[in-house]
Amino acid sequence: MTLPFADAGYLYFCAFLLPVFLYAEIHYKFRLIPSRYRIQAPEIIADVPSRLEPGEALPVLLLVKDAHRWPVQINGVRVGLSGGQGPARSLHITLNERIRSQWWHRVLYMPRHFEDAGVRLVTVEIEAVIAGKTYRFQADNYRLTQHQPFRVCFAAEPLPLQRHYYTGDLHTHSWYTSDQVEFGAPVTATAELAQAMGHHFLAITDHSYDLDDLPENYLRNDPDLRKWQSFQREVAHWNAQNDFVIIPGEEVSCGNSRGGNVHFLVFNNPRYIPGQGDSGEKWLRYRPDLSIGEVMQRAGNDTLHFAAHPLMPVPLLQRLLLNRDRWQEADFTCEGLHGLQVWNGHPDGTVAARDAWVRLLLQGKRALIIAGSDAHGNFARYRQITLPHIGMQEQEHYHLFGSHRTLLYLEEKPALDAVIRALRSGAAAVTSGPFLSLTARTATGEMVPMGGTLPREDVTLEVLAFSTPEFGLLHELRLLRGDLEQGVETEILREYSPAGEMAFRIRLPVAEQEHRHSYYRAEVTGNTAVPIPVQAMTNAIWG
Repeated sequence: MTLPFADAGYLYFCAFLLPVFLYAEIHYKFRLIPSRYRIQAPEIIADVPSRLEPGEALPVLLLVKDAHRWPVQINGVRVGLSGGQGPARSLHITLNERIRSQWWHRVLYMPRHFEDAGVRLVTVEIEAVIAGKTYRFQADNYRLTQHQPFRVCFAAEPLPLQRHYYTGDLHTHSWYTSDQVEFGAPVTATAELAQAMGHHFLAITDHSYDLDDLPENYLRNDPDLRKWQSFQREVAHWNAQNDFVIIPGEEVSCGNSRGGNVHFLVFNNPRYIPGQGDSGEKWLRYRPDLSIGEVMQRAGNDTLHFAAHPLMPVPLLQRLLLNRDRWQEADFTCEGLHGLQVWNGHPDGTVAARDAWVRLLLQGKRALIIAGSDAHGNFARYRQITLPHIGMQEQEHYHLFGSHRTLLYLEEKPALDAVIRALRSGAAAVTSGPFLSLTARTATGEMVPMGGTLPREDVTLEVLAFSTPEFGLLHELRLLRGDLEQGVETEILREYSPAGEMAFRIRLPVAEQEHRHSYYRAEVTGNTAVPIPVQAMTNAIWG
């Protein structure tokens, strides 16, 4: 994987083309090309969750990278709160930590007061000594960022959930995704901040073309796969010690039905699956290592397979230079595919993904849907390189951790095996905020969850949707029926409120003859004017 400088121009251009949502790697540079953002110092970054569950202390992630090249002493951190509801206050934490390792992190906690509510501004000021000189900066030590306070919602109410329902982000990246332009957050820190946000599980799905790199050098492959092995051990150790569940995963680059590179989420697979087709690591080498079907053949029996952001638009130059493509209709029918990640922390491609999923349902294929943010760290803000050596930008709307989540029905305590079983059964909904569930009940009280099959008797369908002030009012709830014989999906019941409601509930008796050869699903919509529209969708119940 060593890149000769003859290939530097290509890699430079590819780095510009790659969608980078992680913390920005500022040290990699090309020979003879000056960099506006490169500094002779380690990257020092702070991050906080975009929301805080009631009763939770505020976790502050402090992350240092490349201190083995530029040793640093972190003297201390001052965390300040202002705005929103509650008094302005600050907390100084003395560290005096000398750091000489490639990676270092610490999660610091600021106690929450009962007055804290609403969106509050969080300043994180860091004092560090590098090469004998003392520096003070806010949020990070990047040259081209604004160093502004973070915006954090101190929620007055928990995430909207019913009993036996749990929530989590099923597409995230950690610091095992690290290359020339980006890196993610530590595994354990990601889990700690996710817990503070009210989540119960997450899937870490680092890129296949990063997991096979040497731990100390992202420009060389490691035949011993030490990064992969370390990732598996770290996740297993966490799950053995904590109730919060981390699903070990991989985002595999593989080939679709026309030979283009697409991304594929593989959960709970104990063996590494290679995929370097669109990595940009080798000059004019963009052929997929494996097809979608071959990936599933290599996966274990207890794995799950979901098309990652399958219909997000692919920029023209990525198509030309990296052979990137979208999933095709033929790809969705591959044997062994469990479903689609329809939401990915950004509105682009979401409607097309939903429509593709509905077409599969109408063919009688029990395809499932999940949601995740594709966050690479980035809890309250992501910083990205927009043009290598020249530009960076920040934003607080898209691909933030938890912006799209999966709701999961579990009758037992969350654990890795239980979460995998529930996902496999389809007992799930996807959401950007509100709660939504679809169930069916028989005359004797037997309950059929999402993903289940209706018994051969009359049932009552029950749809429940509710929100909180944090996510705003709901305007429309729809119950839809898919006729498998006619191949048509129709709306059979609709609740609509122009002014908005905090909750909708539908109960609809359905005779056994009506639900034969059909499926039912539900959707709810709230404020669609915000960057991530407020909405939720259920998986189908089958007749």
